[in-house]
Amino acid sequence: MMPKVSVVIPAYRCGDTLCQAIDSALAQNVPLEILIVDDCPEAPVEEAVKKYQGNPAVQYFQNHKNLGAAGSRNRAVALAKAPYVAFLDGDDYWR
Repeated sequence: MMPKVSVVIPAYRCGDTLCQAIDSALAQNVPLEILIVDDCPEAPVEEAVKKYQGNPAVQYFQNHKNLGAAGSRNRAVALAKAPYVAFLDGDDYWR
């Protein structure tokens, strides 16, 4: 099924809160894809995403150098497949 919403999550030093952000997006009642861009990777962020390896909706990308939140968002938007884009920070969540 084609996603209706691409959820863009820039992640930088948020390994302890990233799962809550991902889970809150997955709880929405809409077909979506989640594009996580790890901005200058650190182990805790990558470790948090491993929990979702079997879920095709969750996609993980690493920047080779720090691009900042805007650069990471732009990268994810360029990869998005859905007609709508929603932004969610790695240290935030949706109700």
